[in-house]
Amino acid sequence: MISLGGMGTQVAVKLFDATRDKQLDLAASNALNARQIEAFEERIGSISSPQELIADTEVYTFVMRAFDLEDQIFGKAMIRKTLESDITDSSALVNRLSDPKIRDMYLTLGFTPGGAAARTLIRSIGRPR
Repeated sequence: MISLGGMGTQVAVKLFDATRDKQLDLAASNALNARQIEAFEERIGSISSPQELIADTEVYTFVMRAFDLEDQIFGKAMIRKTLESDITDSSALVNRLSDPKIRDMYLTLGFTPGGAAARTLIRSIGRPR
């Protein structure tokens, strides 16, 4: 991967945009990343609730990183409550949080209110083949 440290923001963004596909290929071929992707793909289909997602630390961490929520990994109870909430209720936790990435994760994971699984999960997050 290309180090962007020490570059101005505009130069770094242009460089990343110009090399985005190569950067993604390099990240996917990294042994650690490849193992995490494989573990995610193997186990995500059997996860049927936010509780099960939180219980599988490796998959949970992968999902949180995928949504750029790595700094929120420690907040498992809050994330579980968010994923179990009803987005149609204006007072639901998912609607009260200010980070739009959490809402994006909620919508992508597609758990129903109360935490039941939606079967769109693998299609939404899974690595393109």
